[in-house]
Amino acid sequence: ASKTGEILVSGISKTDSRPRLYLLKADGTDPIVLPANLPAGNISPDGRRIVSATVYANTPLYRVDTFASAGRKLEPVKALDSPRVESTPKYSPDGRRVAVSSTRNLNWEIWVWDADFSNGKSVFPGGGATAGSPAWSPDGQWIAFDARLHGAVADVWIMRANGEGARQLTDDPAEDIVPCFDSTGEWIYFTSLRTGALQIFKMPATGGPATQVTKGGGFDGRFSPDGKYLYYLQSRDKGGLWRLEVATGKEEAILPDFQNRNFAVLRDGIYMLDPGVPSRSATMRQGEAKFYRFATRRVEKLG
Repeated sequence: ASKTGEILVSGISKTDSRPRLYLLKADGTDPIVLPANLPAGNISPDGRRIVSATVYANTPLYRVDTFASAGRKLEPVKALDSPRVESTPKYSPDGRRVAVSSTRNLNWEIWVWDADFSNGKSVFPGGGATAGSPAWSPDGQWIAFDARLHGAVADVWIMRANGEGARQLTDDPAEDIVPCFDSTGEWIYFTSLRTGALQIFKMPATGGPATQVTKGGGFDGRFSPDGKYLYYLQSRDKGGLWRLEVATGKEEAILPDFQNRNFAVLRDGIYMLDPGVPSRSATMRQGEAKFYRFATRRVEKLG
């Protein structure tokens, strides 16, 4: 509290479940929402300044062979160094580029690199935005992502892969995040809190009304290569790998004990990097490579 009567309060937003910092009068009135990236701290006696501390992490990107040959270990190799944090890398469909969410310029931005991590370029600069979770269209021409402008609730955006024509697709008061394209590129599927619980919705990639597709919970979906199934976690906090049959809307559990969003759907199975905990708790935790084979419905441990 300050001598002028203002107090700082840290709380959780009802619309997107994110921590917020509020400045309000001592009687609890006239709250002002401070920038989302401002950590909690102390207010000066005159009520004009706030002091807080921020920890800057250094998180480079690594890559590793997906399947080790007989008798060999999986050996991670640093692919992209960084002064800060690199996150959610996604290869383009042709394997020639990688889209990454990065804080190398302080704000969260979308960067596109060549596959060898040369010729990097920021294609969606911060400028008060927080951008992440990039996803490529099947033809590699577009990138969908989520972004928060000036601390606002997250929405789904789309732009050309070179950064041109960025535009916002959703504008619901609730959180809309982690988009992905269907196999035709005509639809974008995304996770939303607009029903009060995280569910997956879809909307035309050109924009338009959104339709709910999961009923039992859904987070961070991605399609099978044939486009018949949408795979997703049932819960952001508890996990559970499920799939939705697009033609019928049938939802079924595939790996109820798998908790993390680090998975990729291949033609013959699901590749997973499993730290054994939900994504929010997985930072700096050692994981294990696993493969769920569709033909046997069994999980193979890869090391």
